Amino acid sequence: MSGDNIKGWRYSWRENPQMDNCRSWAKITSTDIPLKDIQEVVYHWGYDRLEKLHADAVAGKKKNDNAFANWLIREKDTEITSFLLLAKKCEQTREKQCSQWYYPAWGDEENTLLMEIVEKAKEYKGERLFDRYTLQMMRALFSLRQYNECLSIWLSRKNSFHRDVIEEMAKNYAAGACYHIGEIAKAKKMFIETGDIISYVFCINKEGKTYDSYDMLPIIYQRDTNDKRLFQQMQNIIHYDIEWGRPNLEKNLKTLYDFTLNVLDEGKAKNLAGWYYTASYLSDKLCDTVQALEYIRQARELPAGQDLKDAIRVFDIYLKAKSATKYDTDFENYLYDELSWLDQKIVMNLDSVTKKRIIRYGITYRNFGHSLYYWDDMMRKILLSQVVPKCIASGYQVRALQLLNMADNRLLNLVGKVYDYSTDSIMEWGNFQRICCSYRSRWRLDYLPYNDYDYGNDFFINLDSLGVQHIERLVVRMQKPLCDFDRFLTERSYVNMEYFYEIIGTQLLAAMRYEEAIHYLNQVSNEFMHTTNVSLYYKTKPKYYYTTEPKDYKLNFAKKMYALEENIRRLRNPDDRAECMLAYAKELQNSIGPHWYLTRYYSGHWYDYPFYSQYQTDLYDNVVKEFEYIKWKAFKTFTDAERAAKACYDWSLYKTAVTKYPQTKTAEYIRGHCDVLADYKDAPDKELYKYFKQR
Repeated sequence: MSGDNIKGWRYSWRENPQMDNCRSWAKITSTDIPLKDIQEVVYHWGYDRLEKLHADAVAGKKKNDNAFANWLIREKDTEITSFLLLAKKCEQTREKQCSQWYYPAWGDEENTLLMEIVEKAKEYKGERLFDRYTLQMMRALFSLRQYNECLSIWLSRKNSFHRDVIEEMAKNYAAGACYHIGEIAKAKKMFIETGDIISYVFCINKEGKTYDSYDMLPIIYQRDTNDKRLFQQMQNIIHYDIEWGRPNLEKNLKTLYDFTLNVLDEGKAKNLAGWYYTASYLSDKLCDTVQALEYIRQARELPAGQDLKDAIRVFDIYLKAKSATKYDTDFENYLYDELSWLDQKIVMNLDSVTKKRIIRYGITYRNFGHSLYYWDDMMRKILLSQVVPKCIASGYQVRALQLLNMADNRLLNLVGKVYDYSTDSIMEWGNFQRICCSYRSRWRLDYLPYNDYDYGNDFFINLDSLGVQHIERLVVRMQKPLCDFDRFLTERSYVNMEYFYEIIGTQLLAAMRYEEAIHYLNQVSNEFMHTTNVSLYYKTKPKYYYTTEPKDYKLNFAKKMYALEENIRRLRNPDDRAECMLAYAKELQNSIGPHWYLTRYYSGHWYDYPFYSQYQTDLYDNVVKEFEYIKWKAFKTFTDAERAAKACYDWSLYKTAVTKYPQTKTAEYIRGHCDVLADYKDAPDKELYKYFKQR
C-alpha cells in the first residue's frame, strides 16, 4: 500500500529497514560478519546462487569469498540456507504477480507455488527462525488474497515475534489484511503503531478525506516528536513545492511555518537547532529577514552535528548579505572571512563521485541553472543574488566582476576537466583558451566546437553589461592586485588575458573607439579567436576583408575604420571626404547589421542571455545615430553632382538621384534601366494600388 502523490517517503520510520534486518541476522549468526556481506546474500543473491550455497552448507567444505556465506558453510547451517531458499522463492513468485503481463487465475503456477510456500512454512517447528517463517507465510497469504487467514496467523503467532524489524513488517501485512476485510479503523491504528504513515494516509484518502504531504507532518510528530521522517518530509515539501513555486505558495509556506513554530513552542524535539534553522528559512521566504536572522542566531547557539552547523553558518552568511544595506569596507572584511571558509568547504568536500558528476554535467547544469554541488551552489547563491547587486549599486563594479568570476569559474577550474559532447571524451579545463562544445554538435555536423560557457554565464553577462571601463580596470586589478582579497579572488578565477582583451576590443568596436580597439585586439591570438561563441559566423568571409583568419575580422575592421576616420579628418577635397564618410557609414551599418558579430556576441533571442542591458542598447543606438548623421552629412558635403548621383545610386536612392541630379549620367542610366516603379518612388501610388486591388 502506498500514499498518493507523496515523493521520497520511506516505507518505515526506520532510517534503513534493510540494514536493520541485516543486524537481526547478525544477532542469530555472528556479529563479526560485515553487514554488507549479509545484505549481499539476503537481498542480492539469486535463487540459483542460494541453491548452490545450500548444497555447500550441506557438504560443509567449499569456501566462499562472502563472509556470511562462508560462515553458513563452515557452520553447516542448513536451517538458515533452507529458509533463504524459501524466502527467495516467495519473493520471485510475488514479483511475477506484480508484472503487468500477469493475469491471475486460480490454480496457476504462481498461486500453486505460494500455497506450497505457506504449507512448507507451517511445517517449521523451530524457534530460531519462527518469526521469519511466519512473515513469509503472511506474505504468501496476502498475495493469495487470503486476508482472513493472513490475519489469523498474525493473531495466533504475534507473541512469538522479537521486538524488531521482522515484527514490524509482519504487523504491516496484518494491518493491510484488516483494511481489505473492512476493519479500516483497526488498520489505521496498526499503521500508526508501525510508523507506516503512507498507508495510514492511503486509508484516509480512500474514505474520501483529502490528506496531503502537509497533513502528514502533525501525524508523524504526534507519534514521535523525533521521527527522522519529519525533516525528510519538510525537505521534500520545500524542494518540490516551495522552491519550484507550486500553486498556493504563500498558503503552503504559512502552513509549514506555523507547524515549525508549534514544534519550537512545545520544545519536545531533540534537534532544536534544526527546527530553528527551518524557521529561519521559512521566515526568509515569507520576506521577514529580521526574524530569519533572529532564528538563525538561536540555531547557531544550540548543539548540532557538524553538517547542520555548517548549513546554519552558510544560511547565516546569506541572511547577513541580504540584510546589508550597502557594500562597504566593513561588509567586505566580513565577506572575505566567510568566503575563505566557504571556499575551504568547497575543496574539502569535493569527493570523487561529485567530481565525476561535475566533469560529465558541470557545463550543462550551469548553463541551465541546475544544482551541481551544495557548497558551490551556496557560494554562488550568496554572491549572485545578494552580494553582487549591492556591489554594483554601491559603485564597486570591479569588485562585482571579481566575485562573479570566482562564482562562475572556481569549481570548474578546481576540477580541471569537462566532458566534450562532440568527441564523447574528457578534455582539460583551466586558465587557458578553452572550447566547450555544444551538446547539439553530437547530432548536427554544422555545430562546430565553440565556447558556450564563457560567453553565456553570469560573469560574461555582467562583463557585457557594466561598461568597458570596468573591464579595463578589472584587468589591471588582476595583474596588479591592490589587497589580499584581490589576490584571493584572482587565484580562484579565470585569468586568461586574451579572453578579457577580446571582450574589451569588441566593446570598443561597438563604442566606435577604433584606435583603442586595435591595441587590445592585437594582443589576441588567432587560436583564441577560434574559441569564441561567434567564431562560426566568421565562415561567411565578408568580401571586403582580405584574410580568412578570425582574428583579422575584428582587427582589420578596427584598422579600416580608424583609417577611414583619419582620412575624413585629413582630406580637403569635399567630394573625396564625402565618399570616405559614406564608406565609413556603410561599415557602421554592417557592424550592427549583417556582420553584427564584429561588435556583439548575440543577436535576436538568445536563451542564455536574460536581458539586453541598457549599456548594450546605448552602444547600438549610438552607432545608429552616428551612421544616420554621417550619411546625412556626407550627402550635404558633395559638390560634384555626378559623384553625388553615383553615391545615391550606390545607396539605392534612385528617386533622389533622378530628381536632385537629373542632368547626370547616373540619373540618365537609372531612367533608362530601371523598370520597377518602387525603385524610384518613395511610396506606392495609392490610386494605382487601389485600382489593382479592385481588379
